[in-house]
Amino acid sequence: MRILRLGSYVVFFALVALLYVRVKAFQAASSARENLNATGDSSSAFVLILLFILTAIIGGILFVPRILSYFGDTVGEAMMSSGEKVGDDPYAKAHSLMAAGEYELAVPAFRTIAKEHPGDRMPIMELVRVHQDKLLHPEDAVRTLKNALSNEDEWGHDDKAVFMFKLAELYQKDLNDEQSAIDTLKEVATIFPHTRHAANATHKLREIDPALVAGTLDTTSENPDRP
Repeated sequence: MRILRLGSYVVFFALVALLYVRVKAFQAASSARENLNATGDSSSAFVLILLFILTAIIGGILFVPRILSYFGDTVGEAMMSSGEKVGDDPYAKAHSLMAAGEYELAVPAFRTIAKEHPGDRMPIMELVRVHQDKLLHPEDAVRTLKNALSNEDEWGHDDKAVFMFKLAELYQKDLNDEQSAIDTLKEVATIFPHTRHAANATHKLREIDPALVAGTLDTTSENPDRP
């Protein structure tokens, strides 16, 4: 990713240099035509406009997120130094990195939040989202969820169920490991019998294969809303 970003900068600055050369050449040609009372070269002007538009688009893609991130940090610092009270937002740095496309740097930022706020599932789910959707590393997303689930004392029933359903989704949709997805959903139904979590797990198992919910797995008939 860093190599691709570096290549993008090289292309951008090459376009800037080419644009500068073409502008100078166009100005020189225009001056020569004026001295000779000749008509302008519309094709050169058209190429120059296209080159300018392309340079502007690439420059916007490369620099606008960084400018916005810098502007946000500057405004925040100004508010802090002016004596304004600003609520502590532990996610500010991580979200700023995400906005700038620095996904690899956002990972340790979210991990720090998770360590500083044990029992809060949001930084865990943000880590999973970064690994799954941005870095395209579903294996790391699975590892993150398993590590979280290994700390059983930190999580309530709802948190555990959310992690396990996400784990099943990753197995099925991202890793094409349907058996692991089935095993995870069966575990949900076993750990949380007669709850909405068991009902949801049973429903998802039925979608995969109706035969999977036969017998003792169908635990939704008794008090499905019990925590």
